[in-house]
Amino acid sequence: MARQAGIDGRYAAPALEKGLDIVELLAGEHGGLTQNEIAQRLGRSASQIFRMLEALLRRGWIVRSPRDGRYALSLRVFELGHRHPPTRRLLEAALPEMRVLADAMAQSVHLSVLHAARLVVVAQVDSPAPMGFAVRLGAHFAFRPDRVSPHVLTAFQTPERRTALMSELATGLGAAARAKLARTLDAIVRNGVCVVPSATARGVTDIAAPVRDASGSAIAALALPHLALVDSPQPIAACRDAVRESALRISRRLGLPG
Repeated sequence: MARQAGIDGRYAAPALEKGLDIVELLAGEHGGLTQNEIAQRLGRSASQIFRMLEALLRRGWIVRSPRDGRYALSLRVFELGHRHPPTRRLLEAALPEMRVLADAMAQSVHLSVLHAARLVVVAQVDSPAPMGFAVRLGAHFAFRPDRVSPHVLTAFQTPERRTALMSELATGLGAAARAKLARTLDAIVRNGVCVVPSATARGVTDIAAPVRDASGSAIAALALPHLALVDSPQPIAACRDAVRESALRISRRLGLPG
């Protein structure tokens, strides 16, 4: 069967493109989508989508809920990402520091990266304490201004990249809120860390600092959700300083000068 050339002169692969369209669509849907919803979003017929969904199911790229038939991404992409050399190098540099940090502060810690306009938790270490607050490994969250990790990932970027991420982060915000966000990002750069009350859990204060590459740009966010316990051995201020120093040590392992 002859290959078809696309309108830009390159060879087209319609089946592959349909599969990638589905994977990219589901990456942005936390609750999953039905077959008809996928077809509607992609502007294709349900019959066109059905065979591709079955192929993706067989290969383990997606899963189907037995309860409502909704399709969602599996952890296949996450697993492949961990096998990719840059991610493996990041984890090798970060995990030893994360374990030390969790033990010293008696709090859980996690590492997030930005992927497909969402935050993905690529590493997580539990608190050694009997009680704690933790974020699940592999969890992904919307890139929103009420979360701490997006702030540090946006603050430490080249001017062009920072402008692009800030535009995404500030979607729907008015002029005053955008100006406040810009001031917040400038303060994070000065302090090297961000500390805000959690927008999702009462009694938790989110602390995050950037993990940077050799150029100084943030490639990940090291976060510690500080759970306020009566007998907590380490106050927020101590955790703030420890997170900032741990992120800096990881960054230096990755080539950051200094």
